[in-house]
Order: sequence, then structure tokens, then C-alpha cells
Amino acid sequence: MRKVLLPLISVLLMQGQASASEDKSLCKPLEPLDPAIDDLRVQESDFTEAAALGALKYLEEDAPDRLVKLADEVGGDLENQTEFWIGYSNTLMTVHGYLLKQRALEAPPSEKDERVKEFCAYLDGRHWVD
Repeated sequence: MRKVLLPLISVLLMQGQASASEDKSLCKPLEPLDPAIDDLRVQESDFTEAAALGALKYLEEDAPDRLVKLADEVGGDLENQTEFWIGYSNTLMTVHGYLLKQRALEAPPSEKDERVKEFCAYLDGRHWVD
């Protein structure tokens, strides 16, 4: 996975537009929830360069170490390790969302609408796993 994600993020960052473009909203804002509700909806603003780089670090360094440790603790049964899979799922979503967002922000005019729709469709209805 590292061989795929790192070059994609590197290209986006080298274009010099990644951090400046993070302030632009592509999708309509989410409707506010009742304050009594724990809002785990994914926000467009969650997909930042810093979050993507942190997620990539987790996938490259922390996740493999945790997998080895968990495998030792549970005798190889990783399918039922909820804590690990929650973090892993949220991390993948962060990297995926950031890449789609940057692709939409930097799309040529002829592809802009389609890429924005793709990103917003990805964002729509996503929730952090908790």
C-alpha cells in the first residue's frame, strides 16, 4: 500500500497548491445536528494535508507494529480486534478523502465538476467509526 499512497501524496504536495487549497469548500455544508447527538459525521475540513500525512505515517509505521503486537497477544486472531480495525478504517478514509479532495481542487476546468461530484459523493453519509 505504501508504494501506491506515498507517490500520490508526494505529487500532490509538490504541486505547491495542497495547503493553500485546503480552505476551499467543494461540497455543501452538513446540516447541524441536535447538540445532544454525538456528531461522528466526516466533515470536508477533516481532509487536510496534515491529517493525510499523519494517516500515512500510521499506515506505514504504527499499523504494522500494532498488527505484530496484536497477533502475539491473541495468537494470530486479528479479525476480532475491534480497536485496531476502527483506527485502520478511519485512517484509510482520511487518506482516500484527502486524495479525492485534492484531485477535485486541482482538476482542469473540463473535469472539475465531475471530480467535485466524486469527492462530495465520497463524503456524503460517511461517519467516523467509533
